[in-house]
Amino acid sequence: MEQRWQAVTGELGRGAQGVVYRGTWRGLPVAIKNVLFQHHPRLGGGGGSGPDPRAARALAEAAISASLSHPNIVATYTYMLQPLRDADPMFSGPGCRGGGALLTIPSPAASSTYPCTVSSASGGAGLDGTEVWKLTFVQELCDANSLRHCLQCGTLAAAANHGVMAKNGASTPTAQPSPPLPLLPSAVVLALARDVACGMGHLHYRGVIHADLSTSNILLQSRPPASPSAPCDYVAKVDDFGLSGRLDPDTSATHLSGPAR
Repeated sequence: MEQRWQAVTGELGRGAQGVVYRGTWRGLPVAIKNVLFQHHPRLGGGGGSGPDPRAARALAEAAISASLSHPNIVATYTYMLQPLRDADPMFSGPGCRGGGALLTIPSPAASSTYPCTVSSASGGAGLDGTEVWKLTFVQELCDANSLRHCLQCGTLAAAANHGVMAKNGASTPTAQPSPPLPLLPSAVVLALARDVACGMGHLHYRGVIHADLSTSNILLQSRPPASPSAPCDYVAKVDDFGLSGRLDPDTSATHLSGPAR
């Protein structure tokens, strides 16, 4: 299957589970997020044939994020799951082919001209039998980083005071210890709160419980220059559904419970 992105132009950030790259997909600026996880067949139950709960959670995140379409939720255009031959970093880049199965599911945000395709092959395993898998999300690019980052670095205060939006990416210096954060105009606070409330309202309407809402999981995107009357230079979008779940539509449940993850 052909690659859906035409170029990977840089790294946006990395964490304990993976790396996020900046790139393009069908001419759109996107964030390409790679998440790596291991599967130990002996722990799967039934001689290695049982389901891996880590893989199930990763696929649940992909399925939930790709099924949502709302201006205040980060759009997931497509996602791919592929096994890697081993844990060597050379196989973990955004354009790698691990020599195994490749699963691609387009989301409602993507055109139907890219149908779902599945090719079968055996997963890659290391010397100890551990299988390493990579889940790749192709998502809408939010150019101002997270709400937490913008608060810590003073980006929001600078935009509110000077009408200038700083573009934050991988090259942004790490925030240093500083005095208490400056107060933001109430119009900015209310605008961002309204965006988050709208995004969360859509989640709940769709029966999805986020379960991990924080300033780190709210991304900011610059507004078009043609909207000078907006109270804030940013649009807030809810992201990261790694701990999310769906309520059973056949019951009247209002809460989601389960083991700590």
